[in-house]
Amino acid sequence: IRHVVQKAKLLTNEGELVFSGVLQDVTVQRMLERKGAVLQETIWKQSVLAQQVEEMASVFSWIYDPEEGSYTWSDSFYRFVGFSKNQPGNITEKTVFSIVHPQDASDFQVNWKRAAQKGEPASFGFRLMHRGAVSHMKAVFNHHTYNEKTYFIGTVQDATAEHILQQQLSQRVHLAESLTENIADRVLITDVNNTVLLWNAASEKTYGRKKTDAVGENFFDLFPHLKTEEEMRLFQQVLRGGRVVQQELLSVTGNGYYNLYLVPLFT
Repeated sequence: IRHVVQKAKLLTNEGELVFSGVLQDVTVQRMLERKGAVLQETIWKQSVLAQQVEEMASVFSWIYDPEEGSYTWSDSFYRFVGFSKNQPGNITEKTVFSIVHPQDASDFQVNWKRAAQKGEPASFGFRLMHRGAVSHMKAVFNHHTYNEKTYFIGTVQDATAEHILQQQLSQRVHLAESLTENIADRVLITDVNNTVLLWNAASEKTYGRKKTDAVGENFFDLFPHLKTEEEMRLFQQVLRGGRVVQQELLSVTGNGYYNLYLVPLFT
């Protein structure tokens, strides 16, 4: 199948009517148009997907062309700073600098200039002050080359929720430490990877290990004799939200009895 364009005209030649026509083969042009339409649709799909990913991950980004001195900002950036996308010329690096927390502004600009001018990658945290609120952010600056042309690409993610959760976890661990330091019971707290987060004074006295030596170590590295199928099953039970209570257990040293309580702290 070929695609053609027909042009025709009725002419007069020495009193006689002559019908003149031209057929042009535009098959290649039509194929290129179809490929262009498919490419445009693919670009549109990728743009929509990228936009949704940025919204869900609370991410905004930009691309800087050093040769032209121009920026391309993501749609999520415009929404974050409250600027109109119809006025892209109003947004420059100074716009970003203006909303960085004053205490972080110097480090942010140093990382920016190193990445934009010298091509040095950077990954760091900083704070933004915007619309009367302080947000905790994570930034990644890098360079990418396309067709022998280098671009500076920056990506920033809002990590405020993660920061708040980390603070809450630290506060709870601190509270647990305060409550357990002055009791006779041995208290240990581990995370989901069995890494020791808390080791109270009674544990130091009984097991002969300082807190500084125990915290950060794996529980089963500290107590290799407890790395049995039964103990592992009990740990998994607690990680799933269950509780374990065992009373009057004989100590492995054979010099006494103890009660065991395994309780999930955060469910």
